[in-house]
Amino acid sequence: MAQDFKFKAFFPNPELFKMGELPKVPYGFSCLLEMQRRNLQTLAETQQIAFRSFQTVMNRQAELFSQILSEQNCRTSEILKDSKPEEALARNAELFKESCKKTMEGMNEIGEIVRQSNSETSGVLNRRLKDSLNEIKSAIESDESDEGQRAA
Repeated sequence: MAQDFKFKAFFPNPELFKMGELPKVPYGFSCLLEMQRRNLQTLAETQQIAFRSFQTVMNRQAELFSQILSEQNCRTSEILKDSKPEEALARNAELFKESCKKTMEGMNEIGEIVRQSNSETSGVLNRRLKDSLNEIKSAIESDESDEGQRAA
C-alpha cells in the first residue's frame, strides 16, 4: 500500500507559508483601492499633459524648420543675384546673423512650452500627493477611532 503523505514531515516549518500572506493594511482594503484608482487617474492626466506638450513642441519645431528653410531659399536667391562677390559675402553674413537670431528665438519659445508643461505636470502630481497623504491620514485616524470604540 501507498504510504500516507505527511505534510508536517515534508514541510516542518509552517512559518514559511506566512511569508506568502498579504500584509495587513491599517485601513480598509476598499480605501486602498480607491486611493490607487485616484493615483492612476492622476498618472493618466499627467501623461495626457506630457503628450499634448510633445505634440505642441513637435508642431512648433516643424513650423520653425519650414520657415527657416523657406527663408534660406529666398536668401540664397538674393545672394546669387548680387553681382559683386564682396557684396554677396557681406549680405550672407547679415542673413546668417538674422537666421541665428530667429533660431534662438524659436528655441526659447520651445523651451518655454516645455517649462510650462513641466510646471503643469508637477502641479498635478503635487496636488495628488497632498491629497493622498491626507487620505492616508484620515483613513488611519478613522481606523484608530473605530478600534477605540470597539475597545470601549
